[in-house]
Amino acid sequence: MRTSCSHARLASVTTRFCCALSSPTVTDRNGTVVPNPIFSDLDPSDANTKVRDPGLVFLAGIVGVPWQDIARVNGAGIPDLNAGLDANGKPIGGFKSGAELAQALPSLGYSGWDLILGDFDHYGAPKDPLLHESFLPRTGSNPITGDTLVNGGQPLLNKINGNEYTISKRDDLQYACIFPLVKVGAAGEITADLRDCSVPGKYAGCDCEDKTNDNPLCQVNPATGFRTDQVRAKLYPGLRHLAVLKGLGGQAVVASGCPAQLTTPTQPDFGYRPAVASLVERLKPHLK
Repeated sequence: MRTSCSHARLASVTTRFCCALSSPTVTDRNGTVVPNPIFSDLDPSDANTKVRDPGLVFLAGIVGVPWQDIARVNGAGIPDLNAGLDANGKPIGGFKSGAELAQALPSLGYSGWDLILGDFDHYGAPKDPLLHESFLPRTGSNPITGDTLVNGGQPLLNKINGNEYTISKRDDLQYACIFPLVKVGAAGEITADLRDCSVPGKYAGCDCEDKTNDNPLCQVNPATGFRTDQVRAKLYPGLRHLAVLKGLGGQAVVASGCPAQLTTPTQPDFGYRPAVASLVERLKPHLK
């Protein structure tokens, strides 16, 4: 359900974003309601008087959410980006639409939005503990896959985010999901990539500078015996992004920033191909 845009200046940041992408008017910084340039005739002096319809404006979000939480499921009820069933029962794979996320999940009794976002406006936490924003280790399990969250003493035993890790300085958040670092060769071959975080300033950002970390992104450097080699990347819970996408309803495309796989480029679930496919799927009915 959309939030009224009549007092958008006083509303939350997420509401203001939703209004800016859907309402014919917006409130400027001075509190004056003005025509939204996205849905206005920007040059009344010319012969083109057509105004864009909100149904032609889409926002695609590739955000911090486990792909398993938003993927369509196959006939066996398993998340399947290659052959998951859409609302009409067609095995087209990809991510669920906003309408599909609003439906109750079988055997769980709550919707896909409850799973990944919760009651955001009233601080209600998502049902998936992987989407809780916390610097402390979290507990529980992913409701879709059953994967239990584990601490650093059980490295990489959770296939979605590896493991919770120790954030002694409380300057980071636990991860929603992780994925391997890879590089593409001249012939298109895909191989594992590695960042040596033991060399100060070599990279703009390294997650494995702490020699004794239990971070799931890191592995031991065989030359030193310290966990300073970064071989994985991460995403944090993207709750505010998801709140905007939910607020936009059919104008939104929700996708995961953590790829399902990065080894077989020919498959539909490779990299960010499902995100692009979902965007094309939403655009097709409007661009015939």
